[in-house]
Amino acid sequence: MRTLFVLAVCVCALGAASIGCGEDTNGGGGGDGGSAGDGGSAGAGGSGGGVAPVIDYVEWEYGDDCTGIGATTLRVTVSATDADDPSGLTLTYSGSLQYCDNFSVTSRPSPVTETVDCDLFTGLESLNVTVKDPQDNEDTISALFESATCEGGCEGDGCQ
Repeated sequence: MRTLFVLAVCVCALGAASIGCGEDTNGGGGGDGGSAGDGGSAGAGGSGGGVAPVIDYVEWEYGDDCTGIGATTLRVTVSATDADDPSGLTLTYSGSLQYCDNFSVTSRPSPVTETVDCDLFTGLESLNVTVKDPQDNEDTISALFESATCEGGCEGDGCQ
């Protein structure tokens, strides 16, 4: 699992010692687990073989109804690749955000965009996204962000 955090100007180094910032674990073919990231623990082995998908980025953008606190919509875009399936049509994208509708999307080419309805934004939000292939290999990314500004953001190596 890859864990990335953003909070306005706050950088990942803020929580690196306690959360294992940069932790990346992928098992392969049911074999040995992934390496332990800085401050992290080794991951479990993969269950079905092949190569795990890689999340390039997750991006979020607020709807026009955003006030920073309370109900709003959030548009989430996830881009991922899988060496086992260059078309990306067998990947399952899922995500969760507290007080928002969860989403799950399959059989669509990357990037995938979903609009989720949120009953309540509290000011500090945590978005978790997982991409899984048919062999149950997966990649996960998390982003912690401040909603009060109604400004979108992006996490991952593919952000521009």
